[in-house]
Amino acid sequence: MGRNVLDGAGGTGGGGPLALGGSLGGTTASGTVLAIDGNAGTCVLGTNAAILAWALGTTSPTLKQSDQTANSTNGQALTIQAQNATGTTSTGGNLVLASGTGTTAAGSLLGKVGATTALQLGLASSDFLSMGGATVGSAGVLRFANNIVIGTARNAANGADITLFATTSGNNFYVGCNSGFSGTMPPSTFIGGVATVLTSAASNYLFANSGTLRFENNTTAYTVLQLARATDAATFDLTIQSQAPFASATGTNRNPGNLVLVVPSPVAGGAAGKHSFKVSGTEQFSIQSGTVDFATMTTTGTAPGAGGAGALPATPAGYMTVKIAGTNRQIAYY
Repeated sequence: MGRNVLDGAGGTGGGGPLALGGSLGGTTASGTVLAIDGNAGTCVLGTNAAILAWALGTTSPTLKQSDQTANSTNGQALTIQAQNATGTTSTGGNLVLASGTGTTAAGSLLGKVGATTALQLGLASSDFLSMGGATVGSAGVLRFANNIVIGTARNAANGADITLFATTSGNNFYVGCNSGFSGTMPPSTFIGGVATVLTSAASNYLFANSGTLRFENNTTAYTVLQLARATDAATFDLTIQSQAPFASATGTNRNPGNLVLVVPSPVAGGAAGKHSFKVSGTEQFSIQSGTVDFATMTTTGTAPGAGGAGALPATPAGYMTVKIAGTNRQIAYY
């Protein structure tokens, strides 16, 4: 039985190849795919076509939507989604974006916003993630813009956000601030909002914006100290100083602030605390409820030589009690 062959005129016979139309181009002898048209907007690939691959040597292959050129018309979203699993006790498929492997190193995963690379994820030190503005940091693994809120959390009442991290136009980096930013500060790191600790790049200060530097109440002991020298070098003094007055102050404003060391009162009949002064870990003297205790004062039984001052009155006005080496002693006053 013979067979019919399509000819160039669309009939049967021995004519040449036919031109293809619709989503196909070329001829029946050398056809090309111009478009993939699905049914009702969906095009299903067969199980044997699980991989769409560009031919070797293709330069910068791209998967994209056609440009929207109409005025005042926004572009449409492009969704890439892994498989849904709708049966009971099932888990949806993972969405895997994989860079190419290499014999020296794998490629990075790039993400762009417009023409700007906003993330470059990989294993190299040059990889990064940037967020928050057109101009971000030029180095570092995480890069952010200036004067933005980097991260927030919802408060317990679900009524407002708590700022976790933020940068300001004054080149400050804030951690844990729940209020706005105001004032002019040096480049600093703020921790804790109102009761604030900061390290200034210029002079290394410790600040307490609320007027109080507080410690938690559940630790056994607290110490304010300078760290020990790590090398064989001279040590530095530690100075605690109250506030100095304004240099051009007048009247009572010329007085400096007092240096006040407070020991709280006991409760429920408890014993009073004391101010203890130690040298090399040993208490030298202490003050407790009006009593001065010279714990390790050097004493002598030899009378001093005669001086040129006038003689003491026969009867002192009273005696001040001090404790020397554990024994109460009296010092006359006049």
